Amino acid sequence: MRQILLILLEGEALNQCNCIGRFIVAPEIRMQFFQMPHIDEVYNKPLRILIIDDEKDIGYLLSTLLLKKKNIETSVVDCLKDASTVLEDFNPEIIFLDNHLTDGMGLEFIPFIKKALPEAKIIMLTAHDTQSDRIKALSAGADKFIGKPFTKELIYNAVEELQNRA
Repeated sequence: MRQILLILLEGEALNQCNCIGRFIVAPEIRMQFFQMPHIDEVYNKPLRILIIDDEKDIGYLLSTLLLKKKNIETSVVDCLKDASTVLEDFNPEIIFLDNHLTDGMGLEFIPFIKKALPEAKIIMLTAHDTQSDRIKALSAGADKFIGKPFTKELIYNAVEELQNRA
């Protein structure tokens, strides 16, 4: 468990702060030590990434690449039906979404994702990399669009960018 030291100056700054714990009073400053039992869980919580792609090799490749980064947890599904179930149970922060899946279009699944998990970031990942597809995906609510084939740097950069946006 981590301890956090909060130093409050005398006067107005002290009056405006609601704190819990015990004050150690010194003439010019007051120090507040308190423990936050869940702070380790917050800082060490893995980034959850869902991969929805009917090409099993792509799902495996993405999962393997992402798991090489520290503190990332992945789940891979190959159809929209399975994705619907996993969304609620896994609660991903980032979703890699293929567009052409065996049971539907990823593009049409974006509103479902946004309704279920409004804070989730979506990366559309597809071999059909046209300007029209990019515009449709981003207009539908995708946060990024990556065409196949892709590089690991492109994947890492997209994840880092979306993490920083949150």
